[in-house]
Amino acid sequence: MISENCDFQEFVNAVKGKDLVDIITLTDREATGAQRLRYLAPDAMARPHATCEQYANQLKGLIVFLRHGVKKSCIKDQDLEPFAEHCGKTPKFTM
Repeated sequence: MISENCDFQEFVNAVKGKDLVDIITLTDREATGAQRLRYLAPDAMARPHATCEQYANQLKGLIVFLRHGVKKSCIKDQDLEPFAEHCGKTPKFTM
Protein backbone atom coordinates (compact mmCIF):
# COMPACT_ATOMS: atom_id res chain seq x y z
CA MET A 1 0.00 0.00 0.00
CA ILE A 2 1.09 3.54 -0.68
CA SER A 3 -0.45 4.98 2.51
CA GLU A 4 -0.34 2.56 5.43
CA ASN A 5 -1.99 5.29 7.54
CA CYS A 6 -5.02 5.55 5.22
CA ASP A 7 -4.12 9.16 4.40
CA PHE A 8 -5.69 10.38 1.16
CA GLN A 9 -3.28 13.30 0.75
CA GLU A 10 -0.29 10.99 1.05
CA PHE A 11 -1.76 8.86 -1.72
CA VAL A 12 -2.47 11.89 -3.93
CA ASN A 13 1.12 13.10 -3.57
CA ALA A 14 2.42 9.65 -4.50
CA VAL A 15 0.45 9.35 -7.74
CA LYS A 16 0.88 12.91 -9.01
CA GLY A 17 2.41 12.98 -12.45
CA LYS A 18 1.41 9.44 -13.41
CA ASP A 19 -0.80 8.75 -16.41
CA LEU A 20 -4.52 8.08 -16.10
CA VAL A 21 -4.36 4.29 -16.45
CA ASP A 22 -1.64 4.03 -13.80
CA ILE A 23 -3.57 6.28 -11.41
CA ILE A 24 -6.75 4.22 -11.78
CA THR A 25 -4.83 0.95 -11.32
CA LEU A 26 -2.99 2.21 -8.24
CA THR A 27 -6.18 3.69 -6.79
CA ASP A 28 -8.03 0.40 -7.22
CA ARG A 29 -5.22 -1.54 -5.52
CA GLU A 30 -5.03 1.02 -2.74
CA ALA A 31 -8.79 0.85 -2.08
CA THR A 32 -8.63 -2.95 -1.89
CA GLY A 33 -5.62 -2.73 0.42
CA ALA A 34 -7.37 -0.22 2.67
CA GLN A 35 -10.37 -2.50 3.04
CA ARG A 36 -8.15 -5.48 3.85
CA LEU A 37 -5.92 -3.52 6.21
CA ARG A 38 -8.62 -3.44 8.85
CA TYR A 39 -8.58 -7.22 9.07
CA LEU A 40 -5.08 -8.28 8.08
CA ALA A 41 -2.74 -5.78 9.73
CA PRO A 42 -1.11 -6.83 13.02
CA ASP A 43 -2.34 -3.60 14.61
CA ALA A 44 -5.80 -3.90 13.04
CA MET A 45 -7.66 -3.69 16.34
CA ALA A 46 -5.81 -0.49 17.25
CA ARG A 47 -6.68 1.17 13.94
CA PRO A 48 -10.04 2.96 13.83
CA HIS A 49 -12.31 1.05 11.45
CA ALA A 50 -13.92 4.23 10.14
CA THR A 51 -10.56 5.67 9.03
CA CYS A 52 -9.78 2.83 6.61
CA GLU A 53 -13.37 2.62 5.38
CA GLN A 54 -13.52 6.37 4.74
CA TYR A 55 -10.18 6.20 2.93
CA ALA A 56 -11.39 3.29 0.78
CA ASN A 57 -14.57 5.21 -0.05
CA GLN A 58 -12.55 8.28 -1.04
CA LEU A 59 -10.44 6.12 -3.33
CA LYS A 60 -13.51 4.52 -4.88
CA GLY A 61 -14.95 8.00 -5.43
CA LEU A 62 -11.72 9.01 -7.15
CA ILE A 63 -11.99 6.00 -9.48
CA VAL A 64 -15.55 6.97 -10.45
CA PHE A 65 -14.39 10.52 -11.12
CA LEU A 66 -11.42 9.45 -13.22
CA ARG A 67 -13.46 6.98 -15.27
CA HIS A 68 -16.70 8.91 -15.67
CA GLY A 69 -16.15 12.51 -14.56
CA VAL A 70 -18.79 12.12 -11.86
CA LYS A 71 -18.13 13.37 -8.34
CA LYS A 72 -19.47 11.18 -5.55
CA SER A 73 -20.47 12.77 -2.25
CA CYS A 74 -17.81 10.80 -0.33
CA ILE A 75 -15.02 12.85 -1.90
CA LYS A 76 -14.38 16.58 -1.52
CA ASP A 77 -13.85 18.99 -4.40
CA GLN A 78 -10.36 19.88 -3.19
CA ASP A 79 -9.41 16.18 -3.23
CA LEU A 80 -10.19 16.08 -6.96
CA GLU A 81 -8.35 19.25 -7.98
CA PRO A 82 -5.01 17.57 -8.79
CA PHE A 83 -6.80 15.02 -10.97
CA ALA A 84 -9.25 17.39 -12.65
CA GLU A 85 -6.37 19.30 -14.16
CA HIS A 86 -4.53 16.11 -15.12
CA CYS A 87 -7.55 14.50 -16.73
CA GLY A 88 -9.14 17.62 -18.14
CA LYS A 89 -12.41 16.81 -16.40
CA THR A 90 -14.65 18.72 -14.05
CA PRO A 91 -17.27 17.04 -11.91
CA LYS A 92 -20.57 16.74 -13.79
CA PHE A 93 -22.80 16.12 -10.80
CA THR A 94 -22.75 14.61 -7.36
CA MET A 95 -24.00 11.11 -6.66
